[in-house]
Amino acid sequence: MKKLLLVAFVTIIIATLSSCRRDYECCYLDADGSKLGSGTGNFGCATSRMSKKEAEEIEAEFNLDASSFGGSAKCEKN
Repeated sequence: MKKLLLVAFVTIIIATLSSCRRDYECCYLDADGSKLGSGTGNFGCATSRMSKKEAEEIEAEFNLDASSFGGSAKCEKN
């Protein structure tokens, strides 16, 4: 009985943690705030399932990259 309760508890925790992940779209923006298109090499948009913290970390990394051309980056929930 204790094993069954433990398995149920672990399953609930895993389900709760996985539900915190959402689809985010992270895009590079030009100086005007417009999304850069796919023809700009590595400076387009990327969509992935991640937590809010992961999206914030990626946005910070993208902003560092975008500073090379005077742009910025933004991650938004889809």
